Amino acid sequence: MHKNIFICENCFINIMNSRTTVAIDNELRKKLKKLSALLDITQAEVIKRALSAYEKEILKNKDTSIHEKAINNEKSKIMVEEILKKATEIIWKQDPKRKAIQEKLYKGPETIDDFILNNWDSGLE
Repeated sequence: MHKNIFICENCFINIMNSRTTVAIDNELRKKLKKLSALLDITQAEVIKRALSAYEKEILKNKDTSIHEKAINNEKSKIMVEEILKKATEIIWKQDPKRKAIQEKLYKGPETIDDFILNNWDSGLE
């Protein structure tokens, strides 16, 4: 008789390595108790199975979610570029001088010949 108790204690110790207290709300506590009673398993086993199922789902979706994030990042970049282009067009319509300055900046530095020709005051005007 003592032998059987020892074996059961030994099994119990191997299964349950540590204990912890977790604060949960009343609704979740009721669900946990209900599932435990319906499945005739401990509350710890309910949590263990739920975490296992959730972990499998997360790992299954991990590869696809990384790919989806990359696609979403590209889509976001394209959307931001379109918004900025539209905003630039609106501002340029309102302020043509700004448009001329910004277009020069976008083109980059002009050659020295272009600079001299554009800024030379010949007095012939």
